[in-house]
Amino acid sequence: MNASTHNLDLATISQVNESKRRIQTHRVLARTGVIAIILSRMLFLFVLASVVARLSRRQRGATQFGESLATAFEALGGGFVKIGQLLSTRPELPEELTLPLRRLQDSLAPFPAESVRSVIERSLKLSLENVFSSIDPTPIGSASIAQVHRARLRKNGADVAVKVRRPGIDDTIRIDARVFTNLARFVSWFPAFRGIPIQEATREVVTTVEGQASFWLEADRHRQFCELFKTGSPVRVPQLFDEYCTDEILVMEYMPDLVRINDPTLSDETHRSAVIAGLRGLYRMLFLEGLVHCDLHPGNILVGRDGMVVVVDFGFSARMRPSERAAFARLFLSIALGDGATAAKIVRETAFRSPDNLDGASFEREIVQLIKASAGQRASDFLVSAFVSSLFKIQRKHNIYGSPSFTMAIFSLTVYEGVIRHRCADLDFQREAVPILLAAIQKKNEAATALN
Repeated sequence: MNASTHNLDLATISQVNESKRRIQTHRVLARTGVIAIILSRMLFLFVLASVVARLSRRQRGATQFGESLATAFEALGGGFVKIGQLLSTRPELPEELTLPLRRLQDSLAPFPAESVRSVIERSLKLSLENVFSSIDPTPIGSASIAQVHRARLRKNGADVAVKVRRPGIDDTIRIDARVFTNLARFVSWFPAFRGIPIQEATREVVTTVEGQASFWLEADRHRQFCELFKTGSPVRVPQLFDEYCTDEILVMEYMPDLVRINDPTLSDETHRSAVIAGLRGLYRMLFLEGLVHCDLHPGNILVGRDGMVVVVDFGFSARMRPSERAAFARLFLSIALGDGATAAKIVRETAFRSPDNLDGASFEREIVQLIKASAGQRASDFLVSAFVSSLFKIQRKHNIYGSPSFTMAIFSLTVYEGVIRHRCADLDFQREAVPILLAAIQKKNEAATALN
């Protein structure tokens, strides 16, 4: 290659890179412009309504802001839907803000088969036909981050599920996360929201949403859940085909003849067996390994006709540190045993933030009363969600904001309860937990003994 050809190649590469930068800049500016227009309109209408309400002497505030925010997030789509969904799960935030956000649905029209092919071939650096002998162009499911297709591997004929990341969603989420972080900083100055950890909750939510766009991270969590349920459990996790997994696609075994755990065609016996297996599996995740699956909606908990439970989709998951896992197990055990004083102490010790002038005696008294009232209920009357709501109301009253890890773990329990409660109202959540809690505490003690 002569010098002139070499210089020409460098010039061409430079032009291509410059063109990519311009396209990216235009995308950022266009998306930011749309966000600015919609949020500006939302804030204008909110301020106008607040002025009208004040003149008419009606109380407005966080509820109206929550409704306005949910409407704006629906219009914006992209990362804002995921951010809104996760904010709706934050019990340390006021219900007036979170309840309107719960109506947000993470569903989106599928992207075309040509885009699926492009993502797969670019990511694997192989033609689609070299990897799969067949792939269904119609996805099994489609959401804001990705969609899933059924396929068959050419190499060994295995039936697989292929999860393909939506083209450009990583850039969209980065832009949306940056804008929303600035919005949260601005909103935190409103009098109605002072003292509420909006910025802290936003940082955690944004980190989680950005993590959902990383299939490397999801694959790592997927393997951890696989390892946990590899033996000795009626719960299964599909195996990954690692050689075909990238940051844009995940390929895993396809498990046929499964239905959602709330499918009405399941017999009462099979359904109850699956629900108990799923609950015990959830307790194993939380108390023995500190694994938190925060997205246990019916589409992610599947059941075979033999009662086998299959858990999928680990994009919204996390792992507690050993100390957090042990503390959460002790907290749950103290609640199950009716020991309110110990529960109050653990909440205080693990809190993310608590005031210097906390009235510790009053806080403990209210926690003791809450747990005493719960202990007197029949299993069919005890609701994890209602208990958690009361617990966090007490914490907010005393300006205590709990551990983020505890918040995610508790949320996973409330989501699972919501999925299965309609047909298993008499299931005793606390009694089912005790054997696994005792095993978790024994595991902590054995680890401490080994270190000594």
